[in-house]
Amino acid sequence: VRFNFEVFRTSDGRGWGIRTRENEHIEQGSILFSYAGLILQDSDITDSMDSRYVLNLATKQAKGDASFSIDGKDYRNIASFM
Repeated sequence: VRFNFEVFRTSDGRGWGIRTRENEHIEQGSILFSYAGLILQDSDITDSMDSRYVLNLATKQAKGDASFSIDGKDYRNIASFM
């Protein structure tokens, strides 16, 4: 990890956020972290799932190819607070 991050509760009630602990400059285009979770085919995602942690892996696909998402509800890291 290149930056020293912390998870914090926002003071305006929007929920949780991520920030650097020191006044670090993050250059545009920097890779901060990867999103962790269970990889699912989009066809396996149900309405009963907690969509707050589902990240769609939007890619250009050939017709008939499966599309995927990452469900970060049970297996997640700091990226789920973005």
